[in-house]
Amino acid sequence: MSNYTERLTIICNVDLKTRRRTLTWTVKNNRPPTALFQVDEDFIVVGTEGGKMEIWSIELKKIVKYMDTHSDCKVGISSIKELNNPSYLIRGERKEADPTTRYVITSAFDKNEFKIWKLVNMHEKFKRPEFTFHIKISTSLSGISAVLQSTPDQIVCVDNEKTLKFYNFIDKVAQQEERIFEEQITKFQDSILPFF
Repeated sequence: MSNYTERLTIICNVDLKTRRRTLTWTVKNNRPPTALFQVDEDFIVVGTEGGKMEIWSIELKKIVKYMDTHSDCKVGISSIKELNNPSYLIRGERKEADPTTRYVITSAFDKNEFKIWKLVNMHEKFKRPEFTFHIKISTSLSGISAVLQSTPDQIVCVDNEKTLKFYNFIDKVAQQEERIFEEQITKFQDSILPFF
């Protein structure tokens, strides 16, 4: 849970059967929180006003990294979501996906873009999650209030007026190869047609 006005993120355990909550820890954020993402049982990411992300260690109860994810953003991060089994078009490589690398997408309420980040759960040197910028997609929206993945190669964005936009990642090389193949088949069919 988060409290925008008080700049707090509240971590609690919830027993689903009894609906009882046990307050575990309250985080005092540097800026008002606008989005939350749990990396694993040891780290959480708090998206804040101003397009920043704070990576918090639950064990150490402190910020281990502060990132400027959406520069010039005033309102705040609207979404931090993990992509499930993204296609090679999103990953940018035709080989099998690296099981140690996850992909996370972020957006901001007042920015017309979404960004995809590579996430390594535990950086060898720093012993914390490491986000590396992967790709930025500019949209025709004025701001993005929510973003999600609908298929391995499609991202859906919703703007602040509840307009949906679908963004498909297309393999233009494969499209070109398919078009050339279809042209060759048509040419072949036309060349043998007089014999029948």
